[in-house]
Amino acid sequence: MHVSLHIYMLRVRVCACVRMYACACCACAGNFLDGSIPKKSSQGSGGYPRFGALALEAQHFPDTVHHEGDPRWPSVVTRAGHLYRQSTAYRFYRYR
Repeated sequence: MHVSLHIYMLRVRVCACVRMYACACCACAGNFLDGSIPKKSSQGSGGYPRFGALALEAQHFPDTVHHEGDPRWPSVVTRAGHLYRQSTAYRFYRYR
């Protein structure tokens, strides 16, 4: 199962395309940022502004564990000796 997202950053005219092999995606915005957390020296001076960050986390549906054995729900159980694999691909480009 794939999740695809397109995030447009209008001010800088950049689009981030994210494709995850997962059932769902949790998006955490930096709305709590207030400029008091300093940036790394390689990223310039000052702090991270409000909404200055976005974290995207691939995950399963929160209720999936309660539907184990139901063919309509993907399993979240990885048995001993079995491989768990999850991938996320990012693509960034500028647009006009």
